[in-house]
Amino acid sequence: MTGNVRRPGPPWSVDLLADLHAGALTAQEEDELRARIADDAEAQEILAALDATLSDLGALSNLPVPRMPEDIAARLDDVIAAEQRSRVAQVGAPGIPQQTAVAPALPEAGYPAQRQLPAFAAPAAPRTAAHPPSNVVDLAARRRKRLGWGAGLLTAAAAVVGVAVVVAPQPGAGDNVVGQPSAAPTSASPGVPEVEGGNFGPVFGEVLAAKDYGQLESPEKLKQCLAGGGVTSTPVGFAPVRLDGRDAVMSILPGGKSGSWRVVVLDPKTCGPTNPEGVLADEVINR
Repeated sequence: MTGNVRRPGPPWSVDLLADLHAGALTAQEEDELRARIADDAEAQEILAALDATLSDLGALSNLPVPRMPEDIAARLDDVIAAEQRSRVAQVGAPGIPQQTAVAPALPEAGYPAQRQLPAFAAPAAPRTAAHPPSNVVDLAARRRKRLGWGAGLLTAAAAVVGVAVVVAPQPGAGDNVVGQPSAAPTSASPGVPEVEGGNFGPVFGEVLAAKDYGQLESPEKLKQCLAGGGVTSTPVGFAPVRLDGRDAVMSILPGGKSGSWRVVVLDPKTCGPTNPEGVLADEVINR
């Protein structure tokens, strides 16, 4: 096989097979192409190689994150400290009240002019000094902290939506009558894809490309929950979803043969290494 031009027939191009493997074709195109390459050994080898590549990339998420070299961390601290000293120097000390010129009042008829006292402008409020430089931490700790912030913001947003009420005046009521509050309807978590009736196709590509532990929070918890369902292989992609209106975490693993994938959906509240009931769905699909 030579070249990457998307040829519609054998020898099949790598680009066309990669689009098929990634789910970028329409359902009709995918069905037609799979039927045509079913007995093509070279095309099946390319699909198998793509499966192996995704599996290898997924395994990288379990490797330890290397710490930043000490010399680079020290240089970053020096740069941050110098920047903060520069900002503090620009702020300066609070200013001394300045006199503001006031036009003298005209004397009224029959009265001598009165001497005007100078008015003082209020002192400017001092600016807050910049925060002291923080220690450099490893990238894994920053990632966990960022995920924690994201989960906290989503939780706060959900709490605000849960307690929001709408107050509307009743038709024909007087000005002193206040309408009864009505609770806002419950909505799905923002940005979380919906899965209904076991139809994982619409969210497959998004989850396959993601590495989001969601409520599981860590690779250890994901591994334990998969083990509870008898799954020992490493997922290629995983992300939060809502399965039939229920919060869950969907993971995608190699299905054991070319073009097949295993979809395992976990209940983050109940799953664990000894609880197979925490697995909400376990299916093999072809893509």
